[in-house]
Amino acid sequence: MNICIDSNTITYLFQAIDNYNPRNDNDTNLRNERVAMIRIRFYVGGKLRILPSVRQEINRIPDIDKWLHHLIIANWLDTRQCNLNSQQILIRKTHLLQFHHKDLDCQILAEAENSKMGFILSHDKKFKNRLNQKANGVTIISPSDFIYSLNFQPGALPKLRPDSSNPLYKETWWKI
Repeated sequence: MNICIDSNTITYLFQAIDNYNPRNDNDTNLRNERVAMIRIRFYVGGKLRILPSVRQEINRIPDIDKWLHHLIIANWLDTRQCNLNSQQILIRKTHLLQFHHKDLDCQILAEAENSKMGFILSHDKKFKNRLNQKANGVTIISPSDFIYSLNFQPGALPKLRPDSSNPLYKETWWKI
């Protein structure tokens, strides 16, 4: 399953790893996305793909946050070089800009299509609503909707588990 993520979902993953307790999170909407990102990591397994445009966006984050994001990226995400056709991506992005004014979102979708991703995990409602119907072979979906669509049953065993040195090892909130 080829899954890539936008910069916001990387942030949700980072937040859920960093001494997170969903019971103390008053933002119900983002709490669900943070929990979903951890569940995707542990239950789906494998590494989520980070596309070049998302990496560039992360490089614009202030220094302290950038360092923390890069730590997550290096350990938890697939950072292999994508073999992308820049001319095809530019043509596709230009076409997509007719339907959605955010250049970066159109670039991400064009890169995802070009690299044969099946899913883009994003919580950006405008991105999903405006471009999902225009996407070729890629579904733009929130992390919570994605994990729900996989229909894991309570008690399902994760493919990956946190290391015993990880604070998540003793937590149960991320388990299905």
